[in-house]
Amino acid sequence: MLKKLSTNAFYLFSSDVGARLLGFWATMHIARALGTEHFGWIVIALSVLSYAQWLADMGLTTLGTRELARPYSSRDYQLPDFLQTKFSLTLLVFLFMQLGISLFPLPRSLVLLLRVYLFF
Repeated sequence: MLKKLSTNAFYLFSSDVGARLLGFWATMHIARALGTEHFGWIVIALSVLSYAQWLADMGLTTLGTRELARPYSSRDYQLPDFLQTKFSLTLLVFLFMQLGISLFPLPRSLVLLLRVYLFF
């Protein structure tokens, strides 16, 4: 039991480190491509992405983890319920943010950057 737990913890830790390194590499690459004069755009795009992620989660990850940790027979919701809700909420937030971006008078390059950040 302990070996399985430590193996799962290792995979979880490794995937988190890998995702953060990939995000850092992508930000570094975009910063190099845009140049120092547009580094503020990256900060804006990351901020918009953070708000979008927050709105798309709304505690579903915590609720799903707690619900799926319960014994199968006493669960009120199953994994497909959470996946469907998360996907629907993510799509709704994505469309809402795309509409919000088009309402502000922003430079065309910044709009493109924001849309790319939100897409991925």
